[in-house]
Amino acid sequence: MKKRYAQLQTQLATLKANFETRYGDRYEDIKDQVEKVKSWYDRVYPQAEEAAEALKERQARLESQLNESGKTLAKKEQQAKQNLKELLSSASKLFQGK
Repeated sequence: MKKRYAQLQTQLATLKANFETRYGDRYEDIKDQVEKVKSWYDRVYPQAEEAAEALKERQARLESQLNESGKTLAKKEQQAKQNLKELLSSASKLFQGK
């Protein structure tokens, strides 16, 4: 394992040297840009994780509230149906009595 790691390190060093020889200053500029992007990513990623977690929590709360609202609405609907049924029954009895 250590031998393979050493081989990979050697290959990496060779690649870096070849890039630097071939591309010169552009290679250094690209390395700097990659480091800036990596630094930005490392700084922003935890913030994005926190935001995602906050959104999940908010979504769960909203789903719970919607569930409760749905239950309440269903109860009110049943009560309205029952009241309407009673009113229709009373009206029917009034008209049958005449």
